[in-house]
Amino acid sequence: MGQLAALLRAGRTPEQMWRQACEAYPAGERESADPAPRVLHSAALAADLGRPVAAAIQTAVSEREPSPHRSTGAAAGIWLSVAACIEAAEASGSALADVLERLAAQLEADADAVAARSVALAGPRATAKVLTILPIAGLGLGMLMGADPFGILLSTPLGAMCLGLGAALTVAGRWWSTRLVRSASEAR
Repeated sequence: MGQLAALLRAGRTPEQMWRQACEAYPAGERESADPAPRVLHSAALAADLGRPVAAAIQTAVSEREPSPHRSTGAAAGIWLSVAACIEAAEASGSALADVLERLAAQLEADADAVAARSVALAGPRATAKVLTILPIAGLGLGMLMGADPFGILLSTPLGAMCLGLGAALTVAGRWWSTRLVRSASEAR
């Protein structure tokens, strides 16, 4: 979006901007999973014909069935935001370059927030994995030291109860940690 705004700021008309942006992608890429080539081609064609560019973008985005890939859906959402920005700029009379620059800044802030959240959740994810492995490592360490933890856990009623309770608490802890990390990563 910043590149589109830069083209407008450089003195291109919206028609020239869409055409030049479309030329950045070879014609064969219009059938790829990335909606950008298809959307830019539709926008350039609409601009050249004097038709509403926002409607052409919305149509180009919705032409394909929704993809199961999250990144493709996010890209489609970005293009729908561009269409909304075009409509808002046309309705309000504000400069399209300004609106596109604000959208680009917001998209960059969103990407930074996703990256920061991913970094922040790396520690809790690693901790959940370590806490899952620790009971098994403890049993292995007991065997290396010459003790017979499996013999005690499997041969006595108290040992069997401790083994069952420990396994249940380990599974519950792993489930809970995974659930917390997932909810934190999905939060906006």
